[in-house]
Amino acid sequence: MTNNEQLLSDTLTILNNLFKVIDSLRGIFIDPDFQGSFQDLDNEYKQAIDKLENPTLSIVMIGLTSSGKSTIINALIGRKIAPTANEEKTAGILTIKHSDTSFLCINGKERGEALNDKSLYQIIETEMKEYAKNRNDQSLNRNDQSLMITVSVPLLFVCNPELLGLPPKIKVELIDLPGIRTSDDEDSINLFKEKGNKAFIIVALDYQNNTDEVKRKKLLTQLKPNLDLLNGKTDSLFFILNKFNLRKQEDEPLDTSIRKLQDSVRGCFKSQSELKIMLIAEP
Repeated sequence: MTNNEQLLSDTLTILNNLFKVIDSLRGIFIDPDFQGSFQDLDNEYKQAIDKLENPTLSIVMIGLTSSGKSTIINALIGRKIAPTANEEKTAGILTIKHSDTSFLCINGKERGEALNDKSLYQIIETEMKEYAKNRNDQSLNRNDQSLMITVSVPLLFVCNPELLGLPPKIKVELIDLPGIRTSDDEDSINLFKEKGNKAFIIVALDYQNNTDEVKRKKLLTQLKPNLDLLNGKTDSLFFILNKFNLRKQEDEPLDTSIRKLQDSVRGCFKSQSELKIMLIAEP
């Protein structure tokens, strides 16, 4: 048993023993408020047990619109499934999970037919376009169901365990959230609250939005409500400076641009921790 597996097993044992002690006190408190609290504890306990018995590494991708999030997702999984374009394409939540076989689920309804990557891409793109069109139509009810798309396919870095170094029982999922449009984009912020508070976070940044101080401040202002939810923790945060191949000859040196970005994010977080920043060139 590896150290990680032993840690999961020990945590599960401690949680079960703790719950037994708390459960033994249930009959002592007859007040309805206390009984309601016990019911809430039951639900939290069941969720915690499920997460320990079926651990999942969640990787959440966030960024401004058209920052190249979906292109990065496709590069990570080694397949072209997430729709990409010059304009914002990610409408709703796209979750990609590792599986030996491929299948698609849209708002809880499974698509039974066998689908290759091209078919998956086309279906997802069509669904997102239709959802975005309806969402932007002011005459329609904004309380309609959000678009939730889940794709299960073999993932490149999971098929090669040495790339992650994780215990074999841990599942992996990537979650591509819609691009943040403004600093008060409540839809994106609420989605991040739900999906990003217990996940590894990748922030996609467009190099061209990091070339001057005004753009950089605007960028972080738009991202700040999401980053604030991490309570200053940067150990699960990773920045990707995308499209740096579009830099111009007169631009400042890359190391200067990266340093300024680090300083700006530290100021946003009020943290002195070293940030992880990676450069990639989008084709």
